[in-house]
Amino acid sequence: MPIEQQSEEYHRYYKARDDSIMSDLFEGQLINRTSCLSCGFQDLAFDNFMDLSVEIPRKAVRYLGSIKLAECMEKYIEPERMIQTGFKCSSCKRKVDIEKDLTIYRFPKILVIHLKRFYHSAMRREKLNTTVNFPETLDMTPYAPHS
Repeated sequence: MPIEQQSEEYHRYYKARDDSIMSDLFEGQLINRTSCLSCGFQDLAFDNFMDLSVEIPRKAVRYLGSIKLAECMEKYIEPERMIQTGFKCSSCKRKVDIEKDLTIYRFPKILVIHLKRFYHSAMRREKLNTTVNFPETLDMTPYAPHS
């Protein structure tokens, strides 16, 4: 099934359950892509969101006094390689290593970005005071390669 049709089916499913002014204004759609590193098969899933919870990269906390929002967004969409997780590919039917990524597919009319300002380690929790610089205009197209 084409990606546009999959997206539309998920959108209709969520719309049937929550059709409100809030969802009309703030709801967007993420595409969650899982890629098999053995055969290359890609599985797609769509999730609706009302805000993006974006991490402040650790390098900004340790070495810099400030960071650009673009760097936080790049970290958000960065693919994650998952090794020996026991994931079974639906195409090659084997337990394989995978790569997962999460990008924006549909933008909301009003985008809310939540900055994760707490760092959790095994020993403690600390609040991050790193300054995040927002540009005057925000080009979000690099974070939505499939839309």
